[in-house]
Amino acid sequence: MITRYLYQNPRIVWLIVATMLIAGVSSLAVMPRLEDPVLKRRVAVITASLHGASPAEIESSVTIPIEQWLNEFSEIKQVRSNTRANFASVVVELKDRINDPVNVWSSIKSKLRDNAGQLPEGSSEPELTIFPLKAFAAILAIIPNSDGVNQPFQHRRLARELRQRILDLDATESVALYGDWGEEIAVSVNPESLASLGTSVGAIAQQIAESQTVPAGDADHEGMQIMVEVREPDQLAEQIENIPIRSSGSSESIRLAEFARVAKNPTTPQSTAVIVNGKDSIALGVMVNNDARVDIWDEALAQVVSRFETESTGEYAVVPLFKQSDLIHQRMVNLMGSLAISTGALVVIVALMMGWRCMIVIAVSLPLSACAVVCGLRLLSIPIHQMSITGLIVALGLLIDNAVVIVEEVRARLFAGKKPLVAMLSAVRQLRMPLMGSTVTTILAFVPIATMPGPSGEFVGSLAVSVILAIASSLVLAITIIPPLVIGLGVNVRQQSLIEYGIRFSPFVKFYRRTLQTTFRWPMLGVLLGVALPLAGLYCAQRLEKEFFPASDRAQIQVELELSVSATLESVRGVTDQVVPIIAADERVENQYWFLGESAPTFFYNVVPSRRNSPYYAQAFIDVKPDSDINGLVNRLQAKLDASILNARVLVRKLAQGPPFDAPVEVRVFGDDLGQLKKLGNQIRAMMSENEYVTHTRSDLGSTIPKLSLDVNEGLLQQTRLTQKELSKFLYVNLMGARAGTFFDRGVQVPVHVRVDHSNRRIIESLAAIEIRSSNQAIPAGRGLHGNDAANKGFKPTGSGYLLGSLGEFQLVSDVGAITRIGGQRVNEVKAYLKAGVLPSEVTDGIRETLQQSELGLTGQNRIEFGGETEKRTQAIETLVANGVVLFSIMLLTLVTVLGSFRSAFVIASVGGLVVGMGPLALYVFGYPFGFMAIVGTMGLVGIAINDSIVVLAAINVNDKRRQTRLAGDVGENASLTAAAVSCDAEPEQPQELEDVVIGCTRHILTTTLTTMIGFLPLVIYGGQFWPPLAIVISAGVGGATLMALYFAPAVDLLLKGKSRVA
Repeated sequence: MITRYLYQNPRIVWLIVATMLIAGVSSLAVMPRLEDPVLKRRVAVITASLHGASPAEIESSVTIPIEQWLNEFSEIKQVRSNTRANFASVVVELKDRINDPVNVWSSIKSKLRDNAGQLPEGSSEPELTIFPLKAFAAILAIIPNSDGVNQPFQHRRLARELRQRILDLDATESVALYGDWGEEIAVSVNPESLASLGTSVGAIAQQIAESQTVPAGDADHEGMQIMVEVREPDQLAEQIENIPIRSSGSSESIRLAEFARVAKNPTTPQSTAVIVNGKDSIALGVMVNNDARVDIWDEALAQVVSRFETESTGEYAVVPLFKQSDLIHQRMVNLMGSLAISTGALVVIVALMMGWRCMIVIAVSLPLSACAVVCGLRLLSIPIHQMSITGLIVALGLLIDNAVVIVEEVRARLFAGKKPLVAMLSAVRQLRMPLMGSTVTTILAFVPIATMPGPSGEFVGSLAVSVILAIASSLVLAITIIPPLVIGLGVNVRQQSLIEYGIRFSPFVKFYRRTLQTTFRWPMLGVLLGVALPLAGLYCAQRLEKEFFPASDRAQIQVELELSVSATLESVRGVTDQVVPIIAADERVENQYWFLGESAPTFFYNVVPSRRNSPYYAQAFIDVKPDSDINGLVNRLQAKLDASILNARVLVRKLAQGPPFDAPVEVRVFGDDLGQLKKLGNQIRAMMSENEYVTHTRSDLGSTIPKLSLDVNEGLLQQTRLTQKELSKFLYVNLMGARAGTFFDRGVQVPVHVRVDHSNRRIIESLAAIEIRSSNQAIPAGRGLHGNDAANKGFKPTGSGYLLGSLGEFQLVSDVGAITRIGGQRVNEVKAYLKAGVLPSEVTDGIRETLQQSELGLTGQNRIEFGGETEKRTQAIETLVANGVVLFSIMLLTLVTVLGSFRSAFVIASVGGLVVGMGPLALYVFGYPFGFMAIVGTMGLVGIAINDSIVVLAAINVNDKRRQTRLAGDVGENASLTAAAVSCDAEPEQPQELEDVVIGCTRHILTTTLTTMIGFLPLVIYGGQFWPPLAIVISAGVGGATLMALYFAPAVDLLLKGKSRVA
């Protein structure tokens, strides 16, 4: 037997202890450290562009084909698309059961690549980008020094150089650039020059592209191969200016600089920008591998940045906008502090309840169990983060239960006069299976949390894994290492003082016994006492507010700014310049970091970068002073911005925990008719706006874009020998320019664009003056026309072509801004954004009731569903309880096996069912909403709370067996005992035997109850808004379960046996 061997070889015991400590400390030193759990990459976006096309055209020709290609993948959970002018994005979410999404994404990429040729001519190849769903480890910005002048091209090259240096660091996964304005060679030609040369933008671009230098070959020289090339000028713009351009139908050429302006500029139009401290900057978002220690990596990053700043010209500085290592350090300090407080409190409680010798043994078991958990996490590749460490805190009060039981039993046998070896071996033999049974039931309660698929499960799953590892390790220690340590430390059987034995409850035993006598004389009193609090809790549950996950306690907020979809980046910049001083005026705000034209880098794990190529949009993350009233700050800033910024939607939002969603309240209206969907959306927006807690509303179909439409006369168009398609291409090139290839400039590829200069004319006049040419040749004036008819129709030929304005009339009309589709069906998603501190469930219920009472005029093609937090919460809860029935059956099987009685198993199951009501009662008393973490706590509570009742019922069953076998002389040593039986070693006498059994079990029940409740105390005090619901549910539930174990369980057992005890 292992225990005997360890008792006989104490050196092995200490060697095992030392090995466990070394393994735990070394594992802790090398394990990855992150702030939050990493979610699997089940979400990606597919993007494609078709310039010059309207949203409806792109929907039919690009979006729908991509959706149809995705239909063959059964692994996909949802396909959601957003189509707007020139651009389509399709967000793909995989099912929660997909644990290895890499292969699925690879198959989808292959499908897109194989079918890209089916998309219309001119559309880009679909590009799939997988969302990492984790925060950047660091976000840096390169900004000009206060006394320096920004040189954009040098600025950009420095950013790219720093990016490469960071990529060279070990553990760096990727580096993304934000605010990179790019660079290009812009060739600007006015319409008059094009007309006089008799050429076109496309022809000029083609000649520029053909002029690129190509290798001139190799030459052999004295046994060596030498590459030969034509040297290019040092200045790329100078090189392009000297390119000869031939006019149409002529062999003569003219230098490009003689009729066009050539300049090296940032890319036009600018699509993105970063503003830090009021200056244009370039930001770098750095992602590290999941197995990295961010704190060590950050030290290496600091060295790279320091060397970079030293070697640079000094005109630019590298400013850290966000460093995850600082947050990890602070979180680890807080969690370790909570762990130390819990450990200290547990040691004091054990010392008071059981004496100093037992306290030392149990105190030794705590770090051993913690080391075992750390080693287990390392083997399971689970990093150190807030969830895994908090799981250890949650388990702290539970993992000593087995140690308390085994120590108390060994000590009781020593006090009874048994020899140390006999006392130790008999205790382990009797408790081995019962302790295993109680441990299994507790583990089963946390299995649904640990195995829950999807983002919610990945977020909280490591907490349950830590609890399971801690409880399992405590069982192994309790039946192997702990008994020899108890014997080795010794027990003073001659002295039962407070220091040696613990607190004696003699003054209270008489009163306590009377309450038990009264309860067991009338067992229904015990039943009523047991069901009163749970029923009150179930009643309170109906009055609790519901939430998904609480807000984050991080000292940061985010701000989103949105104009109409037709707005330019310069317009957004102008509004941003107004917003920045308003926010900065609040003394609680420390820093603002603005990202224009796209979403901000992921500075928090669930802030998903959902916007790209969006010049009408900007997002900022803002650092605020620690311990600020975030709710008050958000509401105050929102009110100020609403009063000051009237031409844009500005949202100030807190950071939220859990899976991401765009808006807390979402109502989706499905249908085919865009006009009907827009009308219904406007009605729903009006209803939402009437709610006092709603700050802003938004509808996917609420915005429109201006469109200049040319009504072409088909008869006149035929005279130009151009088709509608060719005319559209011709017009696109004259408006957007033509790509003229790429040239190398100091190791960087720089694109060249040729554009028509419309700056000196109004847009309609400039378009009307564009000369139309055939795709093959110039069309002589008047050819194919019938003189006066052409003049009467306003068809005005030039010397070699025709003016665009002569082909028809321009009309300024509006078009839908974007078309959203979910699951292959058009939808108008109406979103409501709420005041900080308001629970979305309350607003959702009010809006749902209003919609039910209103008459929206829905047709048979329309349907309504709710999204936002409501959808995410429902999905998470359904996934969590999916395996509950199976695990409950396994738990019952375990109880029957351990207790050997269906009746006792029924009593325990009743306790487990009733204790569920304790959680809502505690939440109602302390004023917390009923959220996901409260549900997690309730599921764990079921497995924890029944242990005390198992203790009492097992002791009662053992007492019954002893009484039955007493006359036969076969007394208790070989009886099947459980964890409870150990406290009842003395044979009780009639008529007080039942009371004696319960009183004999009370000491260690109170000890384990107090240690469990106190173990959660730091989470209640220092856990912000996230942890208290879980801690309160379990703590209050365990306290209530103790009363049920001492009164309810024996009373129900008496009723089921059909008898009562009369003292």
